[in-house]
Amino acid sequence: MGVKTKNRKAGLTRLLEIPDLLQVVEDWDRFVRTQLPPTAPWYPIIDMAFGVQTMTADQPGRYRQVRLTANIKMLFEKVGLPPMSAHKFRHGHAVYGLKQAREVSDLKAISMNLMHSSIGITDSIYAVLSDKDMQERIARLGQAVGVQPTNGKEKLAAMLREVLAQLEASSPTNGV
Repeated sequence: MGVKTKNRKAGLTRLLEIPDLLQVVEDWDRFVRTQLPPTAPWYPIIDMAFGVQTMTADQPGRYRQVRLTANIKMLFEKVGLPPMSAHKFRHGHAVYGLKQAREVSDLKAISMNLMHSSIGITDSIYAVLSDKDMQERIARLGQAVGVQPTNGKEKLAAMLREVLAQLEASSPTNGV
């Protein structure tokens, strides 16, 4: 059904193929769709009257974020975890995806899925690596492409040409 961002941008996004996460999402989706009409928000309003909770198909109000944040905090405290904002889930999803990325096209796909206008925005917000992550990735680079010491220079040059070609192909000023 799509997502609307805080800046009123709208688009379709995809979840990463994380089996445990997908199972929870599928279970929730099935539950909501059996209780409410297709036009209802996927994260519906839950009314409380006389101690009974019911989901409604109403559209969220202006202060929904405040209530959502309070409810998430309450749930985390109930299970003994430190509270986090709803936006942290988006952040975690993005960082997980970026850590799995292997090519520039992977980075572009993640950026588009987050509805960012450029990879630069995604990079500046989510792609901050710890020193350990950076060291591990640098160490793997030569192994990942099978660079041999005898012809490493040629393979590196070919990799750079491929990255440049991908960047040129995705550039909005391509051919200008």
